[in-house]
Amino acid sequence: MIRAIVVAFALAAALCQAQDIVPRAYSGAEVRGRVTNEAGAPLEGVIVVARWNWMQYVAKIHGSGYSLTGDAVHIAEAVTDRDGRYRIAPWGPTLRAGGRVED
Repeated sequence: MIRAIVVAFALAAALCQAQDIVPRAYSGAEVRGRVTNEAGAPLEGVIVVARWNWMQYVAKIHGSGYSLTGDAVHIAEAVTDRDGRYRIAPWGPTLRAGGRVED
């Protein structure tokens, strides 16, 4: 009985990990915004950086989960215009397996 329960848990864990083995397509929508100072005046020439972090699945003896690896799926930058506005273009799809993009 105990052996059957252990086997069932092992199979469930393997299935959960198998879902991360199959590559998934990740993408990002366009990002727009405006940079201003404390008084609300637009700031021109500001570099805006967007980063989509990758989280790797890590199986542990006492639980499992996702952790940051320092890797990124995509990094983009833009420079604000005279009105302080910026636009970062949409990206993807990018195929990755073994983890997920950070929320």
